Amino acid sequence: MSPCNYNRDQVLALAPDESSRKAGEGLATARKWSNMGLDERSLWGECQGSGARPYQTCIDFAEPAFKCTCPSRKFPCKHGLGLFLLHVNEPGVVIAAEAPEWVLGWLDKRVESKEKKERKIKEGPQPIDGEAQAKRQAKRHANIEDGLGELDRWLCDRIRQGLAKVQAESYEFWDGMAARMVDAQAPGMARMLRACASIASSGENWQERLLERLSIMHLAIQAYGRLASLSLEMQSEVKQVMGLTVNQDDVLKSTGVSDIWQVMGQSIEVEDKLKVKRSWLRGGKTNKWAMVLSFAHGMQPLDVSLMPGSFILAELAYYPGVMPMRALIKTRDGEPLVAPLTEVYADADLALLDYAKARASNPWLEVYPFSIESLAPVVVNGNFYLKDTKGNLLNTKIDRLNKLRLLSVSGGRPVCVFGEWDGASLRPLSMNNGTRYFGLEAGLKS
Repeated sequence: MSPCNYNRDQVLALAPDESSRKAGEGLATARKWSNMGLDERSLWGECQGSGARPYQTCIDFAEPAFKCTCPSRKFPCKHGLGLFLLHVNEPGVVIAAEAPEWVLGWLDKRVESKEKKERKIKEGPQPIDGEAQAKRQAKRHANIEDGLGELDRWLCDRIRQGLAKVQAESYEFWDGMAARMVDAQAPGMARMLRACASIASSGENWQERLLERLSIMHLAIQAYGRLASLSLEMQSEVKQVMGLTVNQDDVLKSTGVSDIWQVMGQSIEVEDKLKVKRSWLRGGKTNKWAMVLSFAHGMQPLDVSLMPGSFILAELAYYPGVMPMRALIKTRDGEPLVAPLTEVYADADLALLDYAKARASNPWLEVYPFSIESLAPVVVNGNFYLKDTKGNLLNTKIDRLNKLRLLSVSGGRPVCVFGEWDGASLRPLSMNNGTRYFGLEAGLKS
């Protein structure tokens, strides 16, 4: 994407939190900066902070990527956001110039790192000790089977005793068995168990939702016990449900899919201090969906190289599965000169039909991407919905800030909405009013 094509909403979507967003907006003024300049690839400037020397801030437009000499542990920091916003809000303020050495040095290191990564992909993974690996896998398989046997008996006991009793149980009731699954080296099942703790207090029809979750877990246990009889693609799905990781080197050496990808939207979830960002991409030529995950623990920054609403020319490698969707960026060649339009669903019926087919292929599918052409925000009996052209009402999972943003942009009229469907409700992540892309807050707030 050309630097001038970025907009304010896309830049603000990169902020790690609300305080950084506000601080960045406060620094988006020329009087805060000195020695500014830009070229086709980068933007830089100096901002006086509390120290004797000004902070040096630079931005690589290609991803984008940020560098700042300030001591902030947030990424991007307020200085990077402020400088980017200044350029986007007032394009003529920063003039073209020759990049200083401190900027060129950083950019050269980025090029070197990219080339090293590409060489590693071409060379393929290093040889491993097959016998030692087989022993480790056999031991883990035995641990998982023991843990799953105990979990299945525990689940059956819950059903025999009746779900009404479960509603009175505390979080520790679920967390104890989840901890057992961690010990059994099946962290995926532990995560599903912890999610059950909130279902019993989630309102009307909670019994149906809880029974579905328990049934899906039981199905996963049965499937793992019959791994040898399943297709290789389904074996991969079951292993990922258990939480068994796939080696990234193996994924990257597989045949990739090259396309012009649009970053449709992003969501962020936090579990036990681990932040998980889902970036949803759609191929303009192949119409394939891709979900790129990034992780950060504690105060570590999440990756911001995929800017919501932007287009990238890249080759993606997909993780194995019956309906591959999670992917890694294998190579990235910058921004396309012409960005193709991505297909959207005309109405909710078509989107739900597609979801039903996907869920039939993969019963453990948790979220599915929806991009629907015309959805209008409506309030019925005090509840907030999105209504399509056929009058279908979609339940929404949306906080107050995003609700107000959706209402203000749409004005109550239909807009194109992209979001995650979890089988019961849509979590809007972005919208397009026909002339402009608008990102929504990636993390839900009350």
